Amino acid sequence: MRNMGPATRRASNAVGSFLRLHAARLGGRPIVLAVSGGADSLALLAAFGALAPKRRPPLVVAHFSHGLRPAAAEREARIVARAAAAFDAPFMRGHAKAAGVRQAEAEAPARAARYAFLAEVARAHDAVGVATGHTLDDQAETVLLRLARGSGLRGAAAMRPWSTIDTPAGPVTILRSLLGLSRADTEAVCAEAGLRFARDPTNRSVRFARNRIRHRVLPELSRVNPRAAEALARFAEDAREDDALLRDLAMARVAPFEERTDGAVSWRDRARLRSIDRPLLARALESAWAHVRGRGATLTHAQVEAMRRLIASSEGGTLRLPGGMRFAAERDTCRLGRERAAPTPREERLRVPGATRFGPWRVEASVVPPGEAPEPSASVAVLDAEVAERGLAVRSRRPGDRYAPLGMPGPVKLQDLLVNAKVPRAERDLLPLVCGEHGIAWVPGLRVAEWARVVPATASVLVLEASRASEA
Repeated sequence: MRNMGPATRRASNAVGSFLRLHAARLGGRPIVLAVSGGADSLALLAAFGALAPKRRPPLVVAHFSHGLRPAAAEREARIVARAAAAFDAPFMRGHAKAAGVRQAEAEAPARAARYAFLAEVARAHDAVGVATGHTLDDQAETVLLRLARGSGLRGAAAMRPWSTIDTPAGPVTILRSLLGLSRADTEAVCAEAGLRFARDPTNRSVRFARNRIRHRVLPELSRVNPRAAEALARFAEDAREDDALLRDLAMARVAPFEERTDGAVSWRDRARLRSIDRPLLARALESAWAHVRGRGATLTHAQVEAMRRLIASSEGGTLRLPGGMRFAAERDTCRLGRERAAPTPREERLRVPGATRFGPWRVEASVVPPGEAPEPSASVAVLDAEVAERGLAVRSRRPGDRYAPLGMPGPVKLQDLLVNAKVPRAERDLLPLVCGEHGIAWVPGLRVAEWARVVPATASVLVLEASRASEA
């Protein structure tokens, strides 16, 4: 293609610039070209083919028949196969079975099947990714669609030149080098290259949201600004850069007190999280969500606002999220991760003297004379040793638990005592409750029960010291 026309030259220059910009990441590996037989994807093939051989990476042409229009599928496959042969590129074809299914119902599964096929082709040829023929017009349509559906700045960034998506066959990198060219440009490339391209009649149906944007909204916007599509595409590029900056600022703010583990994100300082401005906090939460749910997962505006309200509230609380996830705002901390199942109630005999392990806790018991008893604290309790002679056990809390801590006239709900003591929800089911014949004798962090207290007639004192296993 030595005497290439102006449209082909522009397309080839766009591809060449993309390859130079991402040369380090591309590493000279093969690239799979996703070619449907339409003007955009055939122009992509022509643009790559017009590159000088030393600048052109190894190419593989991949074509997927969705099965939505069986009569046209063979014709489109032949168009792509001939074009691949003309540019001396291997041709791979995939199929999906969608016969008898309405297009509106099969469109999403067919798209998933297509990208799974492309991921398999890329993996089989050790390709760095899959190049698609998305254009400036596609970008403008995507911006309008996402804004109409309530997307924020991240969604308005629309399609990125380099991105990774998850497919049923695993992740695949998508390369979009023609985002600066219009649909008119790609048709001109095909005309200059002598490539006959297929036209999908469903692209004219306004039953589909994108087609309504394409055939009704953009033409009206073009009357306001003849270059409206270009303006929208520039907006997407600006939104992408602005969002990236805000995301970096957000991660820098939370880094000192954020901890990420497999499937969970926790923040050790709720006050500092609360102080972060909303735009940055939203991005910190979205980044955490993508960590626990996988690349590409997004939160709705309503979900972000609900999480933000819990962070800001004095009481905190929990929010159930899709996929069995939960966001919990405790007294001083916050956590996002899989909802923990309530632990099975347990009971262990308390060793006196000795140490009793109970989940993440360790309870040390010893008997001393009254004059040698330590001062009580949140982790140390002193009881009349007679309660130990009648037998003590350590167990987890149960629904309806009540007891009367020292100084209270009667028993109250344990739940209320734990809430007032600001014990985090996630810790309440793990607490070791020391119990005897009259019920609960002591709960770490609270006072001993009235019935187990040390009195003037106490002959010996039972000392209990509770510590987390890591502290012990």
